[in-house]
Amino acid sequence: MSTKTLGQFADELSDDREDIRRLQTKLDEAKKAFKTKEAAALERMGEEGTLKVTGTKATITVSIQTLANIKDWEKYYRYIKQHNAFHLLERRPASKAWREEVEIRRGKPVPGSEGFEKRTLNLRNV
Repeated sequence: MSTKTLGQFADELSDDREDIRRLQTKLDEAKKAFKTKEAAALERMGEEGTLKVTGTKATITVSIQTLANIKDWEKYYRYIKQHNAFHLLERRPASKAWREEVEIRRGKPVPGSEGFEKRTLNLRNV
């Protein structure tokens, strides 16, 4: 049987909750700082025209994907219906299927859409 009173448990839980809140604040700040550095690295790597950088602890590489951005949903849906191309739908454009369709169309975007490049930074320890 525990020698702690229920009031002591309540106080300990309160202290623990405060510890969690302090740690969460620290974590949020660390994530924000990471995202800021990540954006700065992406920008600088773009300016310097490099896709890979290696330090003593880690390597960062930039991945580039062409994703769909629908400008006119009516045209996009009309194309899908006319060509029975429902594989082009998710809750957002099905990027892989969209890229394949653009390839089939010899580089021409699906009507009602346009491509854009999404750049991401990959971090790997060495």
